[in-house]
Amino acid sequence: MSRKSSQYGKEGKEGKDNKDGKDYVKQQIHHTQLPKHFKHYPLDKSSEPWGEKAPSTTTQRRELMAKCGPSCFLDPKELKFPICNKISKISKISQKSKKEEETCEYNQRAIKRAVPSRAGQWKYVDITNFLEKSSQKRFGM
Repeated sequence: MSRKSSQYGKEGKEGKDNKDGKDYVKQQIHHTQLPKHFKHYPLDKSSEPWGEKAPSTTTQRRELMAKCGPSCFLDPKELKFPICNKISKISKISQKSKKEEETCEYNQRAIKRAVPSRAGQWKYVDITNFLEKSSQKRFGM
């Protein structure tokens, strides 16, 4: 047995990084700049699934950003993690005329379930910490 093989073991010069003998790859952790102020929109507590009300396309997300502002996203620069329902026109009948109003509403299912799980999967630590600490205070849940 040569000195080289006894010094480095079976692995040779490369070796392993940890005591376990496993090579680990660092996971990328994303950092975002959260909006500082959230507007006071009504909270949608309906039983409809978030998937039907979520703004899924980029066009819907841009429209939501234009109408409701950055408080509907937890990452407004990238239009990621929407917490408001997509824009839907509600017809209200008044005595004088028929109006169609566009409403901005926070979605309880998005805030409590969808966004934290997706943020955790993609390692957005800022967003998961923010929702854990402030969902009760900011969104009244």
